[in-house]
Amino acid sequence: MFLLLLVGCKGDDELERTVLPFNMEREAEIVEGQSQRQAIFSGNGEYTLSVADESIATAVYRPSGSGIDYGHVVVTGLKRGTTTVTVTDTKAKSSVDVSVRVISSNFYMMSIATSGHPSLKHDLVSCFIPSDKERRDVLFFVQEGAGLRYLTRGTYRTYSEEGADYVVLTYPSTETEGVMTNASDAAMMDHTFALAGSSRDALDILQARGPLTDRFTDPNQLIPVKLVEKGQPFEIAANIKFGPFYTLFIPFGYLE
Repeated sequence: MFLLLLVGCKGDDELERTVLPFNMEREAEIVEGQSQRQAIFSGNGEYTLSVADESIATAVYRPSGSGIDYGHVVVTGLKRGTTTVTVTDTKAKSSVDVSVRVISSNFYMMSIATSGHPSLKHDLVSCFIPSDKERRDVLFFVQEGAGLRYLTRGTYRTYSEEGADYVVLTYPSTETEGVMTNASDAAMMDHTFALAGSSRDALDILQARGPLTDRFTDPNQLIPVKLVEKGQPFEIAANIKFGPFYTLFIPFGYLE
């Protein structure tokens, strides 16, 4: 009888050890019309999913194809808004709520190719957001590895004069050098850049007051732009890419 009890207890312990704790990514920011994979860090492969508002997003579990991870949940953004995806590991009897935020696809990322400019350096990435505002929003990030670190924000506007096109970037700048800074007390200064030599597509994007999403459907498309700040000797060569196809990770919560 004693031996039977020992064997029975051992079997129960082994069974308990086969149930892994459940944990996965808990935030998702997805561009409207795009999908994103939310990694499962630990789990048991048997899940039920529910979406609080199915008009905003859908979600489906995909097991690991290689067997070296725990699979993932694919969340697809249908329209702008926020919702919650609840993922339940039925074996562990544990649930995780994933906060989902679906953002607009109406943004464009500009990466610097060559520059000697004191602010628009090679590791600066600008995010332009077309809108009906006279001074449209632009966010500035710094490249760090495979992602971006938020630096600061400003505005931009365009104008034409004597057959030439210009973009005015307004961003917080140091008082003496006029160099971009994220200091809270920095003054917002205008910096005017000539766009001579830029592609027609680049001009259309910078001058746009609404989405141009039907124009840029090739994920590999790079749109060349040249900028020369008035009164400065620096020529900047850059490339603009349709935001949803940008490859570096954009920090959560800055886009709408």
